[in-house]
Amino acid sequence: MDKIASLLRSLKFTDYSVQTQTMIIRQLLKNGIKYSNFAASETEITIGIHITDKTITFEVMNPVDPKSSDSLRELDKTIQFIQGYQDPFEAFIIKHKEAVKNTYQAESDGLENARIAYKGNVTLDFIIGENNTLIQSAVGKLEGNRCLANSIR
Repeated sequence: MDKIASLLRSLKFTDYSVQTQTMIIRQLLKNGIKYSNFAASETEITIGIHITDKTITFEVMNPVDPKSSDSLRELDKTIQFIQGYQDPFEAFIIKHKEAVKNTYQAESDGLENARIAYKGNVTLDFIIGENNTLIQSAVGKLEGNRCLANSIR
């Protein structure tokens, strides 16, 4: 995470944005590890960061465990749930209330994914690419010179 934080700072992201963006990457990595196929001989998790004048996109790619299809359906349901709200804060509040009622299920219920959608102001998505590769993405809007819209300045 230190290398990613250094890269973002060098691109003039605010300290708050750097913290937010590393939180997003950390959660995508956590998802990637959860669904990875570490039995594959060439298991690798790849992080991509794509920055344009108006957007920042994070991608985390890794081989997926064929046995994790049920979990991937849960991830898909969570992302669809979050996308079903105009403001991801609403989805976060609902997931937070669910987590309070069922603390043992907080992670599986998508609280952390809802948190990064809300706090990072990103749109989450994923696909299963060729060679059973899980490709997760988080796309956020940029404002001004590399400062995210929800940054504290």
